[in-house]
Amino acid sequence: MYYKLLQNGQVVRVVERQSFLRWQEKHGMLVPCDEAYASGILGTDGVAYHVDGLTEIPLAGIETVQEIDRAEYIALADALGVEIEPKIEDVPILRAQLQAQSERNDFIEDCLLEMSEAVYG
Repeated sequence: MYYKLLQNGQVVRVVERQSFLRWQEKHGMLVPCDEAYASGILGTDGVAYHVDGLTEIPLAGIETVQEIDRAEYIALADALGVEIEPKIEDVPILRAQLQAQSERNDFIEDCLLEMSEAVYG
């Protein structure tokens, strides 16, 4: 999941989610949690953020981010000069190589099943 931080209507930061967080009233702190209980995220930059539309986090200085898709994340990171780690789906040649390898693996698996049926069948 990817997020953008807006200040005065301008995107000033993009972050990728590292984990989900929720406000624990009893201890007055943010704790890791499942997505269903989250009110914020811990970004890959090590900063806690409130996610727009989720339960507020009653801490001063917590900034609110908006969820975005990977394409927008890449475009905004590029515009901000932020270097991001490419993923296989971002590089067409790697995507094609992954598909070809997957097809080879399926073929080999089918061959092994046929051979084991012939030997043990």
